[in-house]
Amino acid sequence: MNLPTVDALETMLLKEESMLCLLPSDHILGKQASIRIEQLRDEPFIMPVAGCDTDVRNIFSQHNMSPKIKYELEDDHAIMAMVQNGLGVSILPEMILSHIPYDISIRPLDERHSRTIGIATASLKNVSPAAKKCMDFITEWIN
Repeated sequence: MNLPTVDALETMLLKEESMLCLLPSDHILGKQASIRIEQLRDEPFIMPVAGCDTDVRNIFSQHNMSPKIKYELEDDHAIMAMVQNGLGVSILPEMILSHIPYDISIRPLDERHSRTIGIATASLKNVSPAAKKCMDFITEWIN
C-alpha cells in the first residue's frame, strides 16, 4: 500500500519510486530531458481511476493546478496504450513502467515527485507464518 497509512497499523517500507510523465512518442515535450508539471496544464490528461489517483492528484495539488482530465482508467496498460495512440498524457509510478511494450516517451518530472510503498499490518511481530512468508517474498521481489 501507499505509505503513510493510518497510525493504528505498523508498516514496513518497501520502496520509494519516482512518478514519471508519459507522452506519445512524437509529442513535442518528449524532446525535453524533464517535464515541468505546468507544461501539462492544457494537455488532455489520462487519470488513473479513483483510489489509484492519489499520488497524481497530490502532484497537481502541490502546484495549485487541476489537470484537464479527458479519461479516467483503472488499468495502467490501457493508460499506456491510450498515450501511445495520442489520446492524452499521464503520470504513473516508475515500477509500472519497467519492461513495457509501448511506444511512448517516459520523462521524469522536473521537480522530483515520488510515492512510497510498503506493507502494513496490525503487528509486524505477530504475523502468521503464511503472512511472514508472503512478506519475505514481496521484499525479495521488490529488491
